Amino acid sequence: MEKPDCRLNEMHVVYMKSGLWVYPIFNVLNIPQRIVFFACSYATGFLFYFLGERINYYLWALKTHLVLSFIGLLTNKEWLQKVRRKKDKKEKKHDCNKKNIVLVTLKLMYLHNDIFKNIRNFKRKEMDNVFTQGLI
Repeated sequence: MEKPDCRLNEMHVVYMKSGLWVYPIFNVLNIPQRIVFFACSYATGFLFYFLGERINYYLWALKTHLVLSFIGLLTNKEWLQKVRRKKDKKEKKHDCNKKNIVLVTLKLMYLHNDIFKNIRNFKRKEMDNVFTQGLI
């Protein structure tokens, strides 16, 4: 689909090059009237597009997908029982996950400190070797 502003630019380019308007109505209108005309055209196009989107949403998405599937799910007892079971399992998993996250974080902090201690000790040993061997 072509952008409306491209069409507007094309009409003005044709007018600038040839001195003739693509649509004869623009020959009658002066500049402020043309501005109002194009603004109203854009607004009308937008309103039709927006209205079409809303109608499409209410006809298809809202009625068929949301309402009918929701009513079908509410009448299905097996589905409700599965949802309740999953909810209970998720709550238990979250408790375990919180504990695991704390433990993993503590382990990482401990390993992080050990790594930095080893790096510091390694650097000290290297510097001691440099001084003892007389390289500096």
